[in-house]
Amino acid sequence: MGILAQYFSGVEWTLETAQDGKLAVLAGVAAAGLWMMISWRALVPPWPVMPLVAVTGFFLACCGSGGADAWSPIHLKRVMAQMPQHVVLRGEIWSDPVERDAEGGAGAASCDFAMRVSAVRQTTDWQPANGTVQVYLRLEKPLEMEFGQEVEIEGVLGQPEQNRNFYLFDHARYLRGNGIGLVLRARGADAVRFCGVGEGWGWVFRLRRALAERLTLGVERDALAVGFIRGMLLGYREDIPPDVKEAFRRTGTLHVIAISGSHISMIAAALLLILRLLRTPIRRVLWVVVPLLVLYVAATGLRASAIRSLIMAGMVIAGWSLGRPAALLNSLAAAALIILAWEPGQLFDPGFQLSFVVVGCLILFVPWVQERLMRQVEPDPYIPRSYVPRWRLCLLTPCRWGASLVAVSVVAGAGTFGLTLYYFNLISFSAVWANLLIVPLSSASVALGVASLMLGGFWTQLAWTLNAAHAVLIHLMIGLAEWLAAIPGSVFYVPQPHWSWIAAGYGVLGGACWFWRSGWRWRAAGLAGFFCGVVLMMAGWACFSREVRLDVMDVGGGQAVLVTGPRFERILIDAGSAGQGRTLVEPFLRARGVNVLDWAVVTHADAAHYGGLDALAGKIPIRHVLAPAAANRSSGYRQCLFRLREAGARVVKEAGMGENGVAGWRLGKLRIWWPPAMAAAGAGKKADDSGLVVELAADVGRCVFAGDIGRQVEQRLLERIPAVDDGEGRPPLVLVQGLHMTGESFDKKYLECLAPSLIVANTGVYPPQAFPSEEVRDRLARSGVMTCRTDETGGVMVRMTPGGIQRRCFLKTGCGW
Repeated sequence: MGILAQYFSGVEWTLETAQDGKLAVLAGVAAAGLWMMISWRALVPPWPVMPLVAVTGFFLACCGSGGADAWSPIHLKRVMAQMPQHVVLRGEIWSDPVERDAEGGAGAASCDFAMRVSAVRQTTDWQPANGTVQVYLRLEKPLEMEFGQEVEIEGVLGQPEQNRNFYLFDHARYLRGNGIGLVLRARGADAVRFCGVGEGWGWVFRLRRALAERLTLGVERDALAVGFIRGMLLGYREDIPPDVKEAFRRTGTLHVIAISGSHISMIAAALLLILRLLRTPIRRVLWVVVPLLVLYVAATGLRASAIRSLIMAGMVIAGWSLGRPAALLNSLAAAALIILAWEPGQLFDPGFQLSFVVVGCLILFVPWVQERLMRQVEPDPYIPRSYVPRWRLCLLTPCRWGASLVAVSVVAGAGTFGLTLYYFNLISFSAVWANLLIVPLSSASVALGVASLMLGGFWTQLAWTLNAAHAVLIHLMIGLAEWLAAIPGSVFYVPQPHWSWIAAGYGVLGGACWFWRSGWRWRAAGLAGFFCGVVLMMAGWACFSREVRLDVMDVGGGQAVLVTGPRFERILIDAGSAGQGRTLVEPFLRARGVNVLDWAVVTHADAAHYGGLDALAGKIPIRHVLAPAAANRSSGYRQCLFRLREAGARVVKEAGMGENGVAGWRLGKLRIWWPPAMAAAGAGKKADDSGLVVELAADVGRCVFAGDIGRQVEQRLLERIPAVDDGEGRPPLVLVQGLHMTGESFDKKYLECLAPSLIVANTGVYPPQAFPSEEVRDRLARSGVMTCRTDETGGVMVRMTPGGIQRRCFLKTGCGW
């Protein structure tokens, strides 16, 4: 417990502060001492183990600071005094290069990978350096690079880009957790020079390529099967198409793609069978099987799940060879300790957590569940076997196999339910059935791959046959995953819960298991406590039933706002550009539990506003789309509306509606301030001037979404704002507005007439007109209104309740609820 406490504090402190690790060491030692004070009256005296805990705490805290390299005097952070800088780095590719297109999909416009640095050149001379950097390489055409190659790359070395929005994956934190504190951005194939294979990795490079050729011999033309086989058995995850990964993720079977225990156990079982047939002594089995497993794990790219399985398999085989019983939980704990000591950032990796949680649950609960399932079919143990019908005895083996499969699927699904909610924000109702169907097929796939590797070396025709059967099996797995993922209602996205809810969920799961094993009184008490908790949650939910929430995303110079009503109405005001729609808006909507959008509003025909909707079409159902009626020459805008109609959305043009509201709008009254209903076509010469300015009036307040209007439209609105007032006093108003292309926005009289309680200015650093001028900044400061600029605050969350308006900013400190 002392080691765990100091480890969490040391690594977490380092990740949050991005320090070199000295504070982490102090925090680790302090946490270990605190644990000693708390456990003063423990049954086991703490003093004999205090030196061990202190030394271990110091070591792990040092590792938590980013590895031993971070303490080196020639680490890149110390060699490079200023950031960013134009440099040339020499080193080895330390991870599989992942190719993407410019917007984040599959393709070859960009490539990223980790690089272990050995030297750096700033001017003309090389100097030794160490550390690991993440390389982002922009390419015009594909460039063949693989793990273990030694390269020289010229680019700009700097800090990783910081996350600026709530609920999104923090890539900078992830890199720091893996000991990567710097990134290198390079452009073009000319920036890369290959120096051969890194020292010590040549055999891995050749072995991996030979295994890939052996596994795909005879099926090279089947690109889908080849990519899946390479990804599933050799760790080439980038070869698997993104839509296939998404299907397996939605069905809860993504674990079959990872190099895991099934691969290691299948290979180990085949090797043990061969050695036993050759009458190899038991004590020599360890020295043959384990090195071969190490070769396989090295060839797969040293994945964390593969290392975990290797350590567990090695301990089990070692215990069997030495005549010692196998303790699976001890093996799992030892594997975790070794992996974390080697790479502490794995503790915060979702794959690491899911892997160990699944294996731990399987070890603890599968025998218990399988035993209770078999009680329903097994004959009475007191009845002699001779009196049991033969057909019933013949069914025992298939029933045991089916019970084992059901137990594994149920336990794995229940064990990973909380982490799946937290990381993927989804509930998959088809996960159990998908695991029942796909997991046996994946085991057969691994078996065919192992057989092809072992037997195809001396019988080529057999390798062709096995690989062809393997390809058919792969297509069957992919077809089942895509079919189950496409079933309506099979996947339901939920808002990302707080980590405390996840911990409480696992506590409830453990308590349920304990109550089930206890007597009926404890069961009744547990059910009563559960129902009381449900009632309290419903009461707390009712307290927020009148809340209207605005999530303003920082998308640079464009706009994307999600409005959530008290009855789960979901309205999207713009969606950023096409690239931001894929990489930012869609993940944000999934994290907020959006399964369908009631309305999507396009303020004006600017690609930085409507492009994200084009990316969302067909992925998230949109019922209605409100678009400006002004004529527009943008073909991309017209094609976007056409694709939205094809996806099932009803596109409504604002010119056909009056100013008293929109039919079917449940959240509140929607009124259009600009342009006038009968003059939409001549509203303005620019797209920004012809866009929509809408007011959303709810019970708890009003929201005005003004797009990127400028001073001309603001002055025209001065004549219309009093006309649309209810005359019942002005409830709190939130103004969400960007900057006009001329930079003339937020006029003084306009702000005085609106009298907003909060201004959220959609600003950015690119394009230049998205950044507010000094004059605009002064006007906002002199207005006396609470203002949030997204270039300073990042994403902004606003709550409108009967008690008033609350805001929370992602980046700006001291700006919370």
